[in-house]
Amino acid sequence: MRRARADRIGIVLAAAMLLAPAHAPAQDSKTADRKSIGLKSIDKLLGEGRYADAERDARTAVAEAGAKHGAGSFEVANAMDALVKALALGGRSASAETPSLARRAVEIKERTRGPDGRQTALSLVNLALVLKESGAYAEARPLFERAQRILEQPGKAEDPALLACINNLAQLLQSSGELDEARKLFERVLAVRE
Repeated sequence: MRRARADRIGIVLAAAMLLAPAHAPAQDSKTADRKSIGLKSIDKLLGEGRYADAERDARTAVAEAGAKHGAGSFEVANAMDALVKALALGGRSASAETPSLARRAVEIKERTRGPDGRQTALSLVNLALVLKESGAYAEARPLFERAQRILEQPGKAEDPALLACINNLAQLLQSSGELDEARKLFERVLAVRE
């Protein structure tokens, strides 16, 4: 009974977070990077549920970024993140390619943006989501926790990336039966959203 109630609470809290208005990120050089290699259009395709089209465009973006900036560039890592999202949303989280690409994006961002850089944290969340979807909870959890530590900055409690990270960690904890911990994290996210 307690688990069923906690599952319902988790679903309601996750839905509430998804329905809450998102805060628009500030325009910066990273946004310009997304535009220059067509990642905004990939995001749009993903939002429309056109995963095969997004995958095709993301593969092209990876190739173009590699040709223009080099295979180990930040731009390639961003394009890889988009490809990972397309593959995962297209139901291919468990394929060998998806976590491999996600790991490579993390490696590149750790090298180009530092192990504690915001962009590294975003790729860590991407990898953790892929692992969570394929049932590798024990491997995903420390990645979510590391990303959370990186994203937690004074005065940034409403950061949408941080809230999404915490929400995903809460869902993972809920799925692995750690209901009290999951509830605390869901409540934290809702407190900020209210």
